[in-house]
Amino acid sequence: MNKFMLANRRKQGMTLEQFNYEWGVIHVAVMLTTPSAMQIFRRYVQGYTLADVDGQALAYPLSPQRWDGFASLSFETLDDFARSMEEPDYLVRARPHDFSDPAMVLELTGEEVIFDDLTAPEEDAVKLVHFLRRAPGVGREQFASAWRAGYAAAVTEATRDAKGLVRKYVQNPTLGLEGSPFEGSAYAQGMFGSFGGIEEFFFASRADFDAFTADAGTREFLLKRGAGIVDPDGSFSIVVTDRLRFASAPSPDGASVYCWAPPGLEVRSIPGVWSGPVG
Repeated sequence: MNKFMLANRRKQGMTLEQFNYEWGVIHVAVMLTTPSAMQIFRRYVQGYTLADVDGQALAYPLSPQRWDGFASLSFETLDDFARSMEEPDYLVRARPHDFSDPAMVLELTGEEVIFDDLTAPEEDAVKLVHFLRRAPGVGREQFASAWRAGYAAAVTEATRDAKGLVRKYVQNPTLGLEGSPFEGSAYAQGMFGSFGGIEEFFFASRADFDAFTADAGTREFLLKRGAGIVDPDGSFSIVVTDRLRFASAPSPDGASVYCWAPPGLEVRSIPGVWSGPVG
């Protein structure tokens, strides 16, 4: 599975409450009632930034851009993603919905779940996200290879086995992204393809996250393991709570799409999309 991942923030003059409503309710409803989006995208997760995190306790600083959200859309092939930007119903329905500041970070990535012991309810889990910029002179393939090998093994041993605070760890190596698919859209002024990878650390509770970040040795360890492949000055962190906005899967006969959306989002039935559980 591949992902379209982004960091975003509210438009100037918009309150956080307005942004969360436009993004978390209206935007999701538009997506769910756009048939091509349901045909192409398999999972949509929105992360809402925790405002009271001490950036000094993180290995990589919080961004001065003050991001309000972090999101990922999962899809099967890069061709599917490219096609999604050109579908007539997307152009008419989804593209005009403009609610984010044009300053965004946008990446296409793969996905590698290194380990997953997370059983906590979604509303309790906290996620630490690192946007890792490649060190000068390090190519994309070189970064991905070193990151997936020794780095992943060392991080797993130090965070999963030794301390037990990190319950899930995911690496998302970037695939390269340029802006042409987004011409004329709200994404057009975003920052494209600037990072080597995006890593996600999941914690079962805020207390576990606080214990993890309170350990100066952990910060030093992450920086040391990234030395040589990660540019620490160009990397940054986001801390969020996730909300699954929808999941979809083709029906057994391939004639329609099964999709699940959170209770409370009123979505009209549309041809080719059946609202129900995903098996």
